[in-house]
Amino acid sequence: MVVGLGGGSVLDAAKAVAGLMTNGGEALDLPGGRRPRDFHSSSPRLRFSQIPTTAGTGSEVTRNAVLADRARG
Repeated sequence: MVVGLGGGSVLDAAKAVAGLMTNGGEALDLPGGRRPRDFHSSSPRLRFSQIPTTAGTGSEVTRNAVLADRARG
């Protein structure tokens, strides 16, 4: 199980980790990445729980995960 405790960035990271742990690959393989693989709602993923500690991002109520790759721009 993955637990995200914190603000929007932490919650988004928890979503990405939960999907990648069971499907393999790396963050750029997620939909929207530079070499996306198909991840469907039926794709296996670890269970995860999100505990927001800030207000405003709404990350805990969406399926999206916003990730940045500073090394590759």
